[in-house]
Amino acid sequence: MFVAALALVLASGEAGATDPTGVTPRLEGCRNDGSITLPDGSGKFICPDSAYTSGNLGKGWNELDLVPYRLTLSAGTSAPATQTYTLAIAVDREDAGRPGYDVLSVPVLNTTLSSTSCAAPMVGAATEVTPGVGGIHTTLYRLVTITQARNTTCVYDYYARLALGSHLFPGSSLHANLLNEDLSTSGIGARDVSIPVREILPQELRKTMIATQDRDVVWNIVKAPTPARLTFPNTCSPAPADREQDVSLTVTWTKQAATPSGDITVITNIYAKNPASRTITVNVTDVIRSGTTALNTAMSGPVNVPANTEQLVLTHTAVVPAGSTGLNDVAVATYTDPVTSVPVPGTTTATASAVVQPSGIIRNDTAVITDLEHITGDFLEFAANSFSGATGSFLNGYVPGTFTTMPITWRSGTQSTSGSVSFSKTVRVTQPSSTSGHLLDTALLEGADGFTTLADVDVDISTLARVDLTISKSIPNVLSGTETETFFFEVVDSTNTVVALPSIGFTAGETSDSVTVGGLMPGSYTVREVGSTSGKWELQPSKTVTIMLPSCAGTVTFANTFHEALAKVRKVTQPAGSEAGWTFTLQGPGLPAEGVSVTTTGTGLETFPFELLEGAYHIEETARPGFEFVSKEGCDFTVDYPADAGRVFECTFTNRFVPTGKVAPTETTCQDFTSGTAGDITQVMYGTRIGRINNTSPGVFFYYSRVTAPSSSFIIDVRETKTHPTFNALFAVQNINQIRVYNADCTNSPLATVSMPGPGQARISITGATPGQVFIVSVKYDTSSVVGQPVPSPNTVHYDFDTLVNATVVDFDVDGVNLVPRPGGSGF
Repeated sequence: MFVAALALVLASGEAGATDPTGVTPRLEGCRNDGSITLPDGSGKFICPDSAYTSGNLGKGWNELDLVPYRLTLSAGTSAPATQTYTLAIAVDREDAGRPGYDVLSVPVLNTTLSSTSCAAPMVGAATEVTPGVGGIHTTLYRLVTITQARNTTCVYDYYARLALGSHLFPGSSLHANLLNEDLSTSGIGARDVSIPVREILPQELRKTMIATQDRDVVWNIVKAPTPARLTFPNTCSPAPADREQDVSLTVTWTKQAATPSGDITVITNIYAKNPASRTITVNVTDVIRSGTTALNTAMSGPVNVPANTEQLVLTHTAVVPAGSTGLNDVAVATYTDPVTSVPVPGTTTATASAVVQPSGIIRNDTAVITDLEHITGDFLEFAANSFSGATGSFLNGYVPGTFTTMPITWRSGTQSTSGSVSFSKTVRVTQPSSTSGHLLDTALLEGADGFTTLADVDVDISTLARVDLTISKSIPNVLSGTETETFFFEVVDSTNTVVALPSIGFTAGETSDSVTVGGLMPGSYTVREVGSTSGKWELQPSKTVTIMLPSCAGTVTFANTFHEALAKVRKVTQPAGSEAGWTFTLQGPGLPAEGVSVTTTGTGLETFPFELLEGAYHIEETARPGFEFVSKEGCDFTVDYPADAGRVFECTFTNRFVPTGKVAPTETTCQDFTSGTAGDITQVMYGTRIGRINNTSPGVFFYYSRVTAPSSSFIIDVRETKTHPTFNALFAVQNINQIRVYNADCTNSPLATVSMPGPGQARISITGATPGQVFIVSVKYDTSSVVGQPVPSPNTVHYDFDTLVNATVVDFDVDGVNLVPRPGGSGF
């Protein structure tokens, strides 16, 4: 390191610089007895000339001082006319890890004391070398190259800074040395100046710390209502007691003993002591801690501390949370050299701790209690009737006992001890309602110094309303004697849930009554009539009523009637098929003298267009020709309500058909048939020959029949049938002209069209008839149609003749005709 530094100096100075010849060097330092303060009046760190000495520099130098040194070089007559040489100025830098000097300035020519030919030296950089000179660990030096003439004296001034912590340097002295350029004393002799280490005073930091906390009175406040809940079961009740309820409330406050309370105020004062003979800039960072946890930090910023002065550099005031324990403070100072601008390594530290002490202030020693009460909920109000206990008054002009919906405020006088106040209050419901609300009371205790606490109480209020639903019922005056009737209902709410099953009963002579369903919640209800004991009454449509508060009642009305009885008639004919067209007449109460009639259309029941009253009724039929009365059932009856409500009285008339069809001799006329004088043929005889029929007698006959037109157009079939297992021959229609249709008066009818759909069969189509019109039908048959047929076995064949209208039998010959063998078995 030294070789490299020297090479640098030589490279920048005159070539061939060597040890001085004929030069007497002298190294001196400024001895400070404590009276010297730097810089001097010219701003330089140079002592008065008289203070320089080559001996001990005294007790006046301390840490961070810039200790002045002076190098005097005297060239005598033996010196060359001019020479250039290099010397080294050096100081102890560090030993055993402890600092000595940490700055070595550039020597400056003292023009006052130097010969005029002396010039400023060439100076190398401050350099550290290890191992150091004189056995220490590290030496700090500069190489100084000087050009000097014979018989001249050149004086150079410089300084070295005592490092922060140099008072701990090992050994008894700190040295400044003058050496040759290879850092030895060869050629120039030993030159050193010392400072006694034990006399060096350190830069110091000290502090004071105090922690204080006020005491505070804590008050407690509680309140309790009686009862804790108010319930009004039925505000539809007209009784005043069902609309008002009393409640009492007690507020109690308790004063506790004063205890430390609130934040802790911590104050630390940090002082910096500068023993140096010059001003030093100090920057302090102070941390207030709880244990090792930092609570608050403050910094002083740069503070200039004059020479040999202890100065307050920072007052750190902090408020820390209550309960903070182990309060302590650590202040760390850093230093700035305003002259050299060379950083000052290291710091100084001061610590302190404090126990929290009472501040002497007791807060919230008295208090005032304010009670604020208000009510919520529709149709609710309250009154504060009175109070007892602590002194105080209602505010805002409130008069006790006055009902209101506005807040009521009460305030006590100043309280210095524990106490209580009790209030008597009344809650009132102003109209029928189903609601909820709250009687809210807040008691606020305010200490004299800002302490507050409060107690809330909430008295729940619920109001219910139970409405009445009345069902009114009326019926006709039909009950008599011991007759009774009960009607049943169901009441459903808006969710279709059955909430009641009321009933209304009636006895003889009663026509109206009602029933009330109570205890219902307000809302919409539907009343359904679901039946009666007899089941004979016509149920009425459901009725809906909405009962909304403040209305507490609603009514629905049912006017009941029974299902009126009806009369029906049915026609039965023997044989079946002639049920239509019969006229029946109903007579009885409420009908005109002639009654009311219906005409049958078939086999079904026909309903009389009349709703029956109470009393006896009779049904009669209008007779029809060709039929005889057989029986009747249910055609005379008595109606009794309500037993017969909805009943259908059925009447059945049975008539037997008396056939008019007739097989008659060939000479029979229409008039004979209609007058009833026509003869009757019941057999046709046959003769045989060689096993066959070879003759018949009579040879022809007529079939007559009476037909009533069912409509304007219809078909008449005259049908011939036989009953024999093997014989198949029928009597033939003589010819188509022998199929004839007459009016009832036996005149020919122009409405008929005739045909023969098959052997022995006749068909007549009627068009344009009047329903109910009577026609006479005549068909002439030829018995010779069986001649030539094998003799039947058995030998008798039975033939029937009937009349069909639209394929329904309406007439026939009762006896029919038998084909029988002639007695004797041969021809006639």
